[in-house]
Parts: sequence; C-alpha cells; structure tokens
Amino acid sequence: MTQTSERRIATAVLLSVVSIFTFLWGSPAQAIDKGTNAYCERCHGMPTLAQHDPRTGRLISLFVDQKKLEQSSHKKQECLDCHGKGFKQYPHDAASSLETRHCVDCHMENSRFQRNKFERIEREFLNSVHFQSMPDRFDCFSCHEPHSFQTVPKESEISLLVLRDNQICLTCHKTQAGTASLTKRRFASLETTHNWLPQVALHWRSVRCLECHTPTLGGNHVILKATYAERNCVACHTRDSILLTKLYKFRAQEDRQKAGFINSVVLNDAYIVGMTRNAWLDRFSLILVGLTLLGVTLHGLGRILAARRSK
Repeated sequence: MTQTSERRIATAVLLSVVSIFTFLWGSPAQAIDKGTNAYCERCHGMPTLAQHDPRTGRLISLFVDQKKLEQSSHKKQECLDCHGKGFKQYPHDAASSLETRHCVDCHMENSRFQRNKFERIEREFLNSVHFQSMPDRFDCFSCHEPHSFQTVPKESEISLLVLRDNQICLTCHKTQAGTASLTKRRFASLETTHNWLPQVALHWRSVRCLECHTPTLGGNHVILKATYAERNCVACHTRDSILLTKLYKFRAQEDRQKAGFINSVVLNDAYIVGMTRNAWLDRFSLILVGLTLLGVTLHGLGRILAARRSK
C-alpha cells in the first residue's frame, strides 16, 4: 500500500472517530431509543464515516444516505432487520463488526419471491466472471447497494429497465478508475472496447449490457468474460432474437396475451430491425406493391390503347 493510500485511510478513520465522538457527546443520545433507525443514523448519516476493510485493503464508506434509503426497496426495513443484534450497542462488539451479509440471507426463504429464485441467482453468480476472478472481494453488494437499490416492475417502460440495469454496470465500468479500485487493473474505456458496434450510443440507450454479456439461456447473473460477449448482430436482429428471451421476455408474453401476436408486434414500444419483422405484414406489403404496379401497368396500357383509337 502506498504512503498516499495509508494517509488517506488514516485521515478518513480519524475523521470518522472524531465525528462519532463529537456527535455522540454533543447530542441528546438518551432521547433516541437504541436499535432504532434514528439511533443508527446519528453515526451512519455522516458522509465521512468509513472503515478500512482488512480483507481487501479498501476504504469502505459506512455512510447511509437516508434520502436514498427512504426511496429504496428496503425502505420499510429496520436496520437491525438485516444487521445483527450486536449493532444495537455502540461501540459495536468485535464479532458484529466482522459480520458479512448477503442478499440470500433474507431473500432465500422469502415467500414474496418465486420459489428457488435466489438459489438460481446464487448458482448464476458463482459462475460469473466477477466472482470467479475476485471470490474474496466480490459479492451481491458490489452491484446491488442495499441502502439505495430499487426494483423496477417488469411492466415499466423498457427505457427505465435499460437505464436501471445499465447504471449498475456503469457504477464501476463507466471510467477506468472505477474498476481499478477493485481489480487493481485498468481496463480500456467502454468507447474503445465497443468501437466495433454501429450506433453505439443508441444501443446503450436501448438494450441492457446484460443482453450481450450473459449467455442466452444462462441467466442475468452469469456475467461472461468480455471475450465471450455476443458480437453477432443477427442474434438480436432476427425474428428469433435473443431479446425475446431476455429484455422482452415478459413483455412479449403479456403483449401477445392482451393484443394478439400481430398487434403485439405492430404496436409494442420496440422497434428493432429484424426482430419486429412480421411475415403477414411482409406479404401484405408485397401484395400492395404488386397491386400498385399492376394498376400503373393497366393505366399505361389503357392510355396506349386510347391513343391508338383516337388516331
């Protein structure tokens, strides 16, 4: 570790300690019940609160943005619903400070979710390039910040789903520095690695990173190595597009139930060259073109015959 990093960590830890003691001794702590969210917020509401992670060497922020928490999917949870009872007291006992939590700790047996959903996600995650490359540094929270994570209903606009999911990837991959802090490597910029893709900005706005960086039938959490990413344009731009098994999986089923196959293709909110092709529309267009040519031909013949008769 460099001297600069050591000084940065020492400064952050010192600021955190000073802030905590200043806050605790300068505020009416006795007015707030221990173990409530308000009690936790007294320390974790400070942006400077941080901890040096002995496993990774990284400086971990312990700040919880209450505004984001109140808008998150976990807004109804109490802090101690997820964190152990040892966190009720301050200072936290040593065992509690070393506590590690994962999404499946709460969600595995939750009846709100599809049965075995999180078991499947866990299997997918274990096969992802992220976990296999950094098994001791990469977990659910590396992508899904539990204090701000928001689910987006699958019936939401496709653009919102794309924006939400891509933002998760861009948290680290938007800049070279974003991945360097975790992997100790500096990857090429996204613009460089995607310079083969035409209309790259349009693709990023319209489809999720997951469409190309996960296997067709492997699940959204099996993130592939970049060398295995989908580069075949026809994989999406065809009637059997892989998007129908991913981004449009639920939407296509619902639309077809509500509007029928033809209307779902014509009236949906997607326009993807090749994927939205409809054989009946193709035939109708060909017939229309044929009738137009036939009308022009007959009209021309009629004019020729009329001209000959008038002579």
